[in-house]
Amino acid sequence: MGSGGGRPSCRRSWGHVQTTRLQVGRNPARQDRPKRGPPWGVSQPRARGAAAHQPGLRGPPVRVLRSARFPCDLRRKCERVRVSTKIAGLRSEFLGHGLPPRSAWRPAGRRSPARGRGEGAPGGLWPRRAAPRAGAPGKAVRAGGRAPPEPWGPGRALRRPPRGRAFRGARAAAAARAMAAPALKHWRATLERVEKFVSPRYFADCNLRGRLLGDTCPLAALSSFLTPDRLPYPEAVRQHFRPAQVGDSFGPTWWTCWFRVELTIPEAWVGQEVHLLWESDGEGLVWQDGQPVQGLTKEGEKTSYVLTDKLEEGDPRSLTLYVEVACNGLLGAGKESMIAAPDPEKMFQVSRAELAVFYRDVHSLLVDLELLLGIAKGLGEDNQRSFQALYTANQMVNVCDPAQPETFRVAQALASRFFGQRGGESQHTIHAVGHCHIDTAWLWPFKETVRKCARSWTTAVQLMERNPDFVFACSQAQQLEWVKSHYPGLHARLQEFACRGQFVPVGGTWVEMDGNLPSGEAMVRQFLQGQNFFLQEFGKMCSEFWLPDTFGYSAQLPQIMRGCGITRFLSQKLSWSLVNSFPHHTFFWEGLDGSRVLAHFPPGDSYGMQGNVEEVLKTMVKNRDKGRTNHSAFLFGFGDGGGGPTQTMVDRLKRLHNTDGLPRVQLSSPGRLFSALEGDSGQLCTWVGELFLELHQGTYTTHAQIKKGNRECERILHDVELLSSLALARGAQFLYPAAQLRDLWRLLLLNQFHDVVTGSCIQLVAEEAMCHYEDIRSRGNTLLSAAAAALCMGEPGPEGLLIVNTLPWERTEVLALPRSGGAHSLALVTVPSMGYAPAPAPTSLQPVQPQQPVFVVQETDGSVTLDNGIIRVRLDPTGCLTSLVLVASGREAIAEGAVGNQFVLFDDVPLYWDAWDVMDYHLETRKPVLGQAGTLAVGAEGGMRGSAWFLLQISPNSRLSQEVVLDVGCPYVRFHTEVHWHEAHKFLKVEFPARVRSPQATYEVQFGHLQRPTHHNTSWDWARFEVWAHRWMDLSEHGFGLALLNDCKYGASVRGSVLSLSLLRAPKAPDASADMGRHEFTYALMPHKGSLQDAGVIRAAYSLNFPLLALPAPGPAPAAAWSAFSLSSPAVVLETVKQLRPPGAARPCWPPAPSGRQSEAHLFSLPSAVPAAGAGGPPHRDPAPGVVSVEGFGGSWLLPPLLNNKPVTQEPRHSSACALPQGLSSGGRGVGHDQSLACAGSGLQTAPHPHPQRLGISVTTSWLRGGPDGGGGSLASQQLSSDWWPCWELWTGKAVGTRCLGRGVYTTSEAVPSSESWPQGLGWSTPVALWSPRLSSRCSQLGLSRPSAASPRSATKKFKFIHL
Repeated sequence: MGSGGGRPSCRRSWGHVQTTRLQVGRNPARQDRPKRGPPWGVSQPRARGAAAHQPGLRGPPVRVLRSARFPCDLRRKCERVRVSTKIAGLRSEFLGHGLPPRSAWRPAGRRSPARGRGEGAPGGLWPRRAAPRAGAPGKAVRAGGRAPPEPWGPGRALRRPPRGRAFRGARAAAAARAMAAPALKHWRATLERVEKFVSPRYFADCNLRGRLLGDTCPLAALSSFLTPDRLPYPEAVRQHFRPAQVGDSFGPTWWTCWFRVELTIPEAWVGQEVHLLWESDGEGLVWQDGQPVQGLTKEGEKTSYVLTDKLEEGDPRSLTLYVEVACNGLLGAGKESMIAAPDPEKMFQVSRAELAVFYRDVHSLLVDLELLLGIAKGLGEDNQRSFQALYTANQMVNVCDPAQPETFRVAQALASRFFGQRGGESQHTIHAVGHCHIDTAWLWPFKETVRKCARSWTTAVQLMERNPDFVFACSQAQQLEWVKSHYPGLHARLQEFACRGQFVPVGGTWVEMDGNLPSGEAMVRQFLQGQNFFLQEFGKMCSEFWLPDTFGYSAQLPQIMRGCGITRFLSQKLSWSLVNSFPHHTFFWEGLDGSRVLAHFPPGDSYGMQGNVEEVLKTMVKNRDKGRTNHSAFLFGFGDGGGGPTQTMVDRLKRLHNTDGLPRVQLSSPGRLFSALEGDSGQLCTWVGELFLELHQGTYTTHAQIKKGNRECERILHDVELLSSLALARGAQFLYPAAQLRDLWRLLLLNQFHDVVTGSCIQLVAEEAMCHYEDIRSRGNTLLSAAAAALCMGEPGPEGLLIVNTLPWERTEVLALPRSGGAHSLALVTVPSMGYAPAPAPTSLQPVQPQQPVFVVQETDGSVTLDNGIIRVRLDPTGCLTSLVLVASGREAIAEGAVGNQFVLFDDVPLYWDAWDVMDYHLETRKPVLGQAGTLAVGAEGGMRGSAWFLLQISPNSRLSQEVVLDVGCPYVRFHTEVHWHEAHKFLKVEFPARVRSPQATYEVQFGHLQRPTHHNTSWDWARFEVWAHRWMDLSEHGFGLALLNDCKYGASVRGSVLSLSLLRAPKAPDASADMGRHEFTYALMPHKGSLQDAGVIRAAYSLNFPLLALPAPGPAPAAAWSAFSLSSPAVVLETVKQLRPPGAARPCWPPAPSGRQSEAHLFSLPSAVPAAGAGGPPHRDPAPGVVSVEGFGGSWLLPPLLNNKPVTQEPRHSSACALPQGLSSGGRGVGHDQSLACAGSGLQTAPHPHPQRLGISVTTSWLRGGPDGGGGSLASQQLSSDWWPCWELWTGKAVGTRCLGRGVYTTSEAVPSSESWPQGLGWSTPVALWSPRLSSRCSQLGLSRPSAASPRSATKKFKFIHL
C-alpha cells in the first residue's frame, strides 16, 4: 500500500514475521548507504558514519539489501535466515504478538546500534534497530509530520496518540503503533495466524482461547449413586450417595447416575463471573433448589453452568447442586457409528468437574474474531470486504495481548468499527429463530426423550431470560405434554415466555409425524390433538405446519392443513434428495383439491444452524427464489438429539445484525417470517402435487410389524368410534368412551412419529411401539364389545353373534363364524351400510342369492384353477399365477409369457442409511425365487370359498407359505401369506406383470389418489423407482385395468407393466433384529373393466382393510338388520363417525369472535347475489354437477359438491347446532330434539349447543370429473368454480350436510314450520331441498320439486359454511 506523499513503502509479509524490504526516500542517493544492523542473527560490516536516522525521511530507518554492499551468497544467506527465523519463531510470536525470538533481536557479542539498548522493537517489524520516538509510527509520513490515513475504514480507528500519553505495557504500545504500518499480506499465512490465535487446539497455552477461563477451584465434595431407572428428583435426592471422583466410570447404557455437587466459591473471586465446569460423555441436567435449570451436554457445546454473572459480597459462597447424567450421548449410544445398534455395555465418565472464573470480554473477542475469519473465508480472496475482514482480524491480533486485559478494548473497537458498517436497503433479510428438533424416539427410547426435552428447554429458558429479543420455536404437543407431567415448573416457565412472545409453539400436530404413511384420518387427528393442546395450554393455535425432518410429504397435506386452519408450511428435508434438486425454497404448495399453502424451505438446508458466517452466506447464496422474495428462515440450535441454541450462537447472530457484505440478520419469529414472505408472494411459483423425497425409500417397508400394527390400529379406532356413536344415538344410557379414545388415539399418533412408523429406530423403540399397538388392540376390542352390547340392548332375538359392517355401503361377503368347540364355519352374510345384521343360524349357512359358487379344479400337471364366475385364476404347480381372466369380458390380465405372484429377492446394501435407504442399483440384483413343483395343494374345495396353498423356500434360512383364496361373489383373489424371515441385507418383493400398457399408474394416498409415471423418461421419473401407497395401486388403460390391494404394506412400484409390492427388508442398523421372525399379511389382485372408479377398486380396498366384525352379543341379538347411514353415490366415502366433543370438554376459541365472545366456528354467508326473503328467484347460474344424499336415522342430508375448500365471504357469525332429525328411536321412544347431530372434521370445530351428547360425522369423497355419480376422472376431488355458490338456496332447516374432503359444516339455524307443503320422498317430514332454475332436471332425478307458491317465502334461508 502507498504511504502517501509520493514515497511508497513496501514490506513483504511472511505470515507471522514481517521484514522490511524497501523504502523509497526523498533523496535517492542516500539509499546507497548501508542500513543499521543486518537481518536477525546475521553479522555484517557497519558503514562508517551511518546515522540512526536518514535526513529527508520520517519514521524509522529502512533496511535495504543491495548487491554493491551484500554479495549474492550473503544475500541468499540472509533470505534463508529470514525463513528459518519465521519457522522458529512461530511459538514465541504469539507470546510477543509478532515479536521474533529474543535471540534474533541482537547478534551475539554485539551492542544494538539503536538508541539506548534497543530493547523496544515494536511488534517484530523492526528487529535490531532503534525504537521510533514516541508518537512516530512505523511508516513514512508527509512533510507536515502527520501520518496519512489508512485507505479504508478500520485503519482510521487508531491515530497517533497525543504526546505524553502512553499505552500500558511496552509490548502493547509497540504492537499498537506497528499495526498502522502498511504491509502486503500473504492470504493463507495471515488467515492461519488468526485461526491459531483463537484455536482451542493449537497454542492454547498462549493464545486468546487459553485466556477464556481464569482461576479454577476444585469442588468441595462430589458423590453419586447409580440406578437403572429414571427417577424423579424428589425420589433421587433421598438415595444413598457414595463419594465419587472425576474420572470414575459409570453405566451401562440407558442407566442414570445422579451426582451431588457441593461447592464453595473462593472469596477472591468477588466481582467475577463464576461457572461450574462439567464435561461428561453422558447427557446431564443441573438441578438447583428442586428445579431443573440447565442441560449439560458436551456434544451440544454446553459444558458450563453459570453460577453467578458477578459475585457480590452478599452472595452465598456454598452451594449444593445435583446433576442427573443419562448414560447415553446426544445421539444415543451407537457402537462404532452413530446409526449402529446401541452398545449395551458402554461405560461413561465425568472428565471435568470444577469451578472457574469466566472472562466475558475474552468470549466477546473470540466471537468477533471467529466471525471475521468466517467473512474472510466465505467471501473469498476476490472480494474487497473479505480482505477488510482479514486485515481487521490481523490488526486485532497485533493489538491484543491475552495477558493484558487492558488491550482488549482496542481490539473490540476495531471489531465494532467493522461490524458497524451497514449494508444497503436491498440486503437479503434472514429471520433467525431458535430451534431444537428433538426426535420423539429414534436412537434412544421414548422415556429418554422426556429428559431430552427438559435438558434442552431449560437451557432455552435461560437464553430467553438473558436475551429479551431471542425467540424459541417449539413443535410437537406430545413433548410439551410430557414436560407438563414430569416438570410442571418448567412448563409454567414456558407458558410465561409464551405470553411474552419468546416461546412460540409451532406445527399444530401431536408429533412431527411421517408425511406419507399415516392415514388421512390419522393426519387430521394429529392436528386435532395438537391444536387443542396448544390452545388449552398456550392460548392460541398454530398457523404454520412445522415438519422439518420427515421422509416425504403427501399431496393431500395442503387440504388437510387448510381444513385445520393452517396456511403456512415449513420444512427442509427435500434438500436431502439424492437425484434432483428441488427448484424452490419459497413457493405455494397446491394439493389434490386445489388447496394452497405458503411453503418455505430454509435455504441453508438445515434446521440445526450454529450461527456462523458460512451458514448465513449459504442461506443467501443458495436461495433459489432470488428476485421473488428477499426473506429466508434460519433455524439455529443443536437438533435431532436435542441441545438447542447456545449463548454463543445468539451472540454471533446479534453481531451480524446489519453488516456490510452480509445479509441482514434478525432475531425473529415464525410469524414475522411468514408475514414477510406473504408480503413478497406476488411472484412466487406453485408446486402441484406431492413433495417426493428422493431418498429414504426403504422406510416404506422397514419393520413390517410396526406398519401392520399401524394399519390395524387405525381400523380398530375407526370401528370403535362408529359403534360407540351409534350406541350413543340409540341409547341415552350409553357412556361414550371419549377419554379412552383420546388416550388410544394419542398412543397411535405417538407411534406415527417419523422415525417410529417408518422403522428407522433402535430395537428398544420398536419393542415399545409393538407394546403400544397391543395396548390399542386390547383396549379397543374391549370398547368394541361394550358398544356392541349397547346396540343389542332392548332388542328381541336369540343370543348369538352380531355381524357389523363399519363401511357406508351394503356388503355381501363370506365370513368365518366361530362356533362351539372352537370350530369355524363359513357363512355368506349381507350386512347393510354402517349397520348390523344378526348372524345366520347354522342351518341356513348356504347362500340364498342366485350366485355362482366357486369351482376348484386341480389338473393332472399339479396346476389349480379357481373360478367364481367373476374372475378365473390359474396357478402353476409352484404357486405362480399363470392366468387371471375377467370372465365377463374374457380379458386376460397377466402378461403373455410371464407369471404373476412371482417372489423376487434383491441385494439391499445402501450407501449409509441402512434402515432408511434402498438404492436404485438394487434393481440390478433381481433374483426370482423359484418354487418346487408339486408343493401346490387344494385347500377349500369350493362352494362359498375355494383355495389352494403352497410352500416356498426363499433361502436356506427363510421360508414362505401362502393360501390363495377366492370367495363367491368376490371381484378379487386374495393371497394370505406367512413368512419366516431370517436374512441380512435382502429385499423381498412380489411381482405381477400385467397385460396393460399405460404411462401412468394410480396410487391411493390419504383421502384420495394420485398418478405417477411408469417410465423413466427423466431423472424425476427414475428417482421414483420405489414409491409409497396405502391400500391399493392400479394400472389401467382404456376399458381395462389391474389393481393390487393390500392390508398392511406401503412400499410399491410400477415399472413398465409390472406391478410390484414390497414385502420385507433386512437392515442391520440401527436395529440389528429389524424384520426378523414371523410375518403375516394379505394382498389381493383385482382385474376390472372400465376405470378404477367405475369398477369399485376403492370400495374393494376398503373392504379388504375393514373386514366384517363378528361380535358376541352378551344378551339377545337383534333379530333384524339395521343401517345407520347410507350413501346415494359410490363417489362418496363416509370416513368417520364420532362424538363431536366429549361432555364437559373445554370449548376451543379459535379465533375469538369480534365481540370478544368465544366462538367455535367461522360462519360464512353467501354473496349478496343470493336474493333476500321475499325477493325474486335466484339468478341464472351454471348448474352444479350434482347432489349426493346421505340417508340415516330416518332422515336425509344433501351434500353439495366440493367447493374448492374456500369460504365465500369472511363474515364470522354465531349459530346454534341443528336438531337431530325426527324419527330417531331408542328403545321405542322418540328422542326428539334433546340430542344434536352435527358434521365436522373429527370434531375440530363444533357448533355450540347446550346438550352434551353429540355426534360428529366426517365425510370424505372422490368427486369424479363426470360428477359425483361416477365418471371417468382420476383425481380425488373435483375443483369447481366459486361462481356456482349463488345458485343455491336452502328452503328449510333442521338438517346438516357436509362436503367432501374439506371437513366443513353446512348448517342452518332455524326450522321451517311443519305445516308447510314440501315434496315427498326424502323420508322425513321436513326435508332439505336445494333449488336453482338451471337445476330443475337434476332435482327431478332426486325426487325434488320447487315448493308451491303457497309456501311462505320467509322460509328461504341462505347457506352458511363453517370453515375449519
